[in-house]
Amino acid sequence: MDLTEYLAIRDRIRTGDVLAVGGRGLISKAIKWWTRSAISHVGMFVEDHRYGRRRLTVVQALAKYGVVELPASRYLSELDGEAWWIQLDHPKFLELNPHYQDVLGDFMLHQRGRKYDTGGALKHFAPWLKNAQQNYYCSEVMDEAYCRTAYVESLDITPCARSPQQLVEMPYLRQPWYYLG
Repeated sequence: MDLTEYLAIRDRIRTGDVLAVGGRGLISKAIKWWTRSAISHVGMFVEDHRYGRRRLTVVQALAKYGVVELPASRYLSELDGEAWWIQLDHPKFLELNPHYQDVLGDFMLHQRGRKYDTGGALKHFAPWLKNAQQNYYCSEVMDEAYCRTAYVESLDITPCARSPQQLVEMPYLRQPWYYLG
């Protein structure tokens, strides 16, 4: 994917914002068809300051690798599909917890290395399948992170098995989405 749009806005992206993806692979196409959506995958942007400068990463659950953290520019440059930046409603989160970005980022980073929840992801197609405890699929790990913040708790939203499309429709994410390519 061409990084022109991403490079133009990356300084505005913050921890907790969503990277929504519409992949072109067979599984992505099946997800998009089943959910009637352009979205087949989601990841969370996390600001990384570990090396003395701001670096933007994407923490996500991938079927092949489980929960991983990748540099956002690398992930996007290798992406075969479309991508959107969806902003978290930061002012609403800030009102109830000034450390909400730490809560989100810390939770997501602590999930690295967990296995992918294939059964949970396939449950959208086959409801009799069970979620694997302690494992996550893409929207499931993000849903769990958001539900750990005071703002989402105030909405009385509990984590559940949401599809990527259902996650990006949650009331704590802003419209419009920014098309990255």
